[in-house]
Amino acid sequence: GAARRRLESSTAVGPTDAVAQDATKSSMARRDFGSTIRSVSLTRPGAGTRRTHRLVRVARRHQIPALHVRFHCTLVPQINRMSRPAGVRSGKWCSVPADQPERGDWMRLSTFPLLAIAVACSGCGDSSSSTPSRTPEDVARGELLEALVEEYVDANIEPDDPGLAYVVIGPRGAVAEGAFGMADLERELAITLETPFEAGSVAKQFTAMGAMLLIEAGLLGLDDPIANELPEVPAEWDGVTIEQLLLHTSGIRNLEAVSAPEREDWSNEDVLEWAITQPLGGGAGAEFNYTNTGYALLALIIERVSEKPFDVFMKERIFDPLRMSNSGVDPVWPPDIPDRAVSYLLDTVTEVDGGGTGWAAQHTTIEDMKRWEAELREVTLVSPDTLGDVFTAHVPAPTGDEKEPPNYAACGYGYGWDVCDQAGLPPEVGHSGEYSTFHAWFRRFPEEQVAVLVFTNGSNSSGNVFWGFALAESLAQAYFNEPLPE
Repeated sequence: GAARRRLESSTAVGPTDAVAQDATKSSMARRDFGSTIRSVSLTRPGAGTRRTHRLVRVARRHQIPALHVRFHCTLVPQINRMSRPAGVRSGKWCSVPADQPERGDWMRLSTFPLLAIAVACSGCGDSSSSTPSRTPEDVARGELLEALVEEYVDANIEPDDPGLAYVVIGPRGAVAEGAFGMADLERELAITLETPFEAGSVAKQFTAMGAMLLIEAGLLGLDDPIANELPEVPAEWDGVTIEQLLLHTSGIRNLEAVSAPEREDWSNEDVLEWAITQPLGGGAGAEFNYTNTGYALLALIIERVSEKPFDVFMKERIFDPLRMSNSGVDPVWPPDIPDRAVSYLLDTVTEVDGGGTGWAAQHTTIEDMKRWEAELREVTLVSPDTLGDVFTAHVPAPTGDEKEPPNYAACGYGYGWDVCDQAGLPPEVGHSGEYSTFHAWFRRFPEEQVAVLVFTNGSNSSGNVFWGFALAESLAQAYFNEPLPE
């Protein structure tokens, strides 16, 4: 049917790539495809990675047990180390004489079996799987969203530019997901769903969760003065509480008042040392005044109360229990993380240490954030009542900067989360993030069990570093308001 035609269209014969005519005899798990899927041969560098990812997405969507793709050796410089979507693996690549690329051989499935890209279909047809089956509506909506993303990406970047990774999650799991562009230009490393990105202020929701763990354990209280754990603070700060740090109502000056180069290599102790020299703005509890300093101090408090380094506490209490194995706090920047995304403005590296942790300086991946989203739906770390408090707008929080859509009706702030109503969309909790030229926007619509997440590691081809935010907005609007094709 239509799904089969799309697969055939995505591998259509072109001037420099062709669909091999020898079938691999792999059985289809879905009636949409009938009998077999053919192996695919790719030779054109520009289309290699993108076409392969498109095939992989189609195969996963329709639960094809295995899809074999073979590459001509002349593609090796581009696709070598190309990471795969979850469940996809590859082996070593063949070599090509540098001065005679035309002599490169095909990586044939028959003689190079480890070079096949296999799409794992965990639990296909297994009624005992805990993940609900995707509906035809999910499939149609996924195709609509993936087409929207591909069109947007094509209009904004080239395949060898810095790029993005994204996911849209519905009630039954991921509806659409993908990765485009390069994580590391120098190493020619492509972005995938397993690429670690700097999360920016999306980290605040994790720091808030760390604080709530200690509050539930009776080791902290929302109304506790921060002076209990930070005796260095001046008497003027006696009224500042843990809750005020969480809600940005402490009046403590934002560390962004100091230029990034000046605060390079700052620890949270350094942030505290600077902050106590600054006057409180408006007094503790006066009004919402967004400040990264408050979350750096919250991380320091968590460290002192738990008697563990903040990064270790977060690993042991949040990331490890949720199997977020590619996530972590980064006390040193840039972190030594294999295959992580690098931050760019056009093709220039723009990585600057923002100083401290808790407010940012945390890496994660699309796959790990899917696990985080699952936790937020079926909470295990804290009680449902505590999570309800986290998602409650305790104070009004004005919006209106260049990152936010212009049609937000009203926003408040919970514990590490924006809580917003926007015209045309269900009630939302979420947070944007930026660090150097990394940008992230995690948007959740709890009543509908829908989430949208976009990570970018640089500007688009025009130098706009906020281009990923526009995509996150378009995905949310399309999910809820675009009619599905007949």
